[in-house]
Amino acid sequence: MMDDFPPKAAIKKPGSRKKAPLPDSGTGSTRSSIPRPKSSGDDDAKTKKSSRKKNSLPDDLLGSDFGGDKQDRKSQDGKPDIGTRDSLLMKAPSAKEEVFEWINKARMMPPLFAKFVEHEMRFFTGSSLEKKKPGRKTVKTKEGSAALRELIQFLETATPSKNLERNTGLEYVAQEYAMKICTEKKVPSKALQQKCLDKFGKSTGVVKCVVLDTSEPSGLEVILSFLVDDGVKERPHRQILLDEKMKVLGIGIDGDPHDTRKDKCVLFLAEAFEYNGQEGVKLDSEDDLLARLATIGVK
Repeated sequence: MMDDFPPKAAIKKPGSRKKAPLPDSGTGSTRSSIPRPKSSGDDDAKTKKSSRKKNSLPDDLLGSDFGGDKQDRKSQDGKPDIGTRDSLLMKAPSAKEEVFEWINKARMMPPLFAKFVEHEMRFFTGSSLEKKKPGRKTVKTKEGSAALRELIQFLETATPSKNLERNTGLEYVAQEYAMKICTEKKVPSKALQQKCLDKFGKSTGVVKCVVLDTSEPSGLEVILSFLVDDGVKERPHRQILLDEKMKVLGIGIDGDPHDTRKDKCVLFLAEAFEYNGQEGVKLDSEDDLLARLATIGVK
């Protein structure tokens, strides 16, 4: 904020070589008596600051992928361009971390997460059902911004839940199920879910599975899609993700080798799961991802 009046000139005290510091209005800080020349970047900084205030979000809500996708990396040694294809599968290791991060933010701070949903509203125009993000393909929705408004109202009064913890066994379960229904073309079913669960351990209490077909390359977009539950009146995905009974989580991501823009994200949530030590496929590192891509024929 600018001072109401120009600062008084510096006063030289008798017998002293130092100049009295100029007070900064409203604070106890000092500043140089020599005015700083205005640089060309000052206006840009003010514009950015003003813009941030207008569309501000809480600092503890901002995540690694807020404001756009991470910068793509170049391929090396002839390997597939990990991170350069606009696909959730091609960014699986980091996307899984983002999914985990954002689901817990939605559970632990629902009113603050609602602020991001408000921020997302700007990609809809009026009553249009199309979501238009700069540099991204237009997404056709069934409810448009109305679904976002409904989610905002829900989150503003929702009771916070404790954070989920990732479970090794459920990670293998989720990845196994994702591979079977995506690349192996198995029909999704409760029986197939149970088969995957039995392979890697034993669950206690309630276990739920949610699956999302997505072309979004961001973990944040995945969680937002689950919570919005566009076109589904009962919002079952939202209820499962925010269920306070759920304590542990497994995340699986797989894709179609013939169309890397149609990926699946699978989440298994449970009250408890005892891992039996059986190893499976995981996508927690670039090496894991490269091995999976070689299996499904992505070059």
